[in-house]
Amino acid sequence: MASRSYGGAAGSSYDTNGYPPMPTTHNATVTIEDVLAYQRALIAAECADDEPDRKFPEEGPVRSIIITTWRSGSTFLGDILNALPGNYYHYEPLLDFDIVQIRGPPNDSVAVHNLRHLLHCDYSEMENYLDFGRTHNYLFSHNTRLWQQCVRFPQFCYEPRFLGPFCQLFPRQSMKVVRLRAALVTPLLEDESSGKQFVA
Repeated sequence: MASRSYGGAAGSSYDTNGYPPMPTTHNATVTIEDVLAYQRALIAAECADDEPDRKFPEEGPVRSIIITTWRSGSTFLGDILNALPGNYYHYEPLLDFDIVQIRGPPNDSVAVHNLRHLLHCDYSEMENYLDFGRTHNYLFSHNTRLWQQCVRFPQFCYEPRFLGPFCQLFPRQSMKVVRLRAALVTPLLEDESSGKQFVA
């Protein structure tokens, strides 16, 4: 069966490896569980060449975080990481803080809280982030695998009850952060449960 490729953010594509597109009817017959099951099949196909424990790792995903500043080439590097099979991309997760470089109080604790929540696929207590995304779709559109389903099922896109389980399906996560000084991510480095790789 020929593979299908769907357009994503920034001209990228997402190869479904022969799986047909899910129907795009936006009615009550399609549930969150339906979308999750479909995405799980896509990930399995996309990661077919990975080691078995890498497809759906029991100990959580491999997390890669880029901490940098503006105009550093990080968007390009982020796109490379997002091209890895089975990757879930947290693009600029501090966009709702506006154009600032967080260097300390009062925003540092909230910023680190948000990053930790996202790295653990926990979208609770993230109202400002989700509200920003509802009016600035580029917050999610760079996450090509998520955005494919947001386009088809916008009624689920900004719902924590969908985003959390959806994020948890992926064996890899990447995150690009330009609004937080590298020195402030120490609490994330000390979180042994996160399995993170940092590029500062």
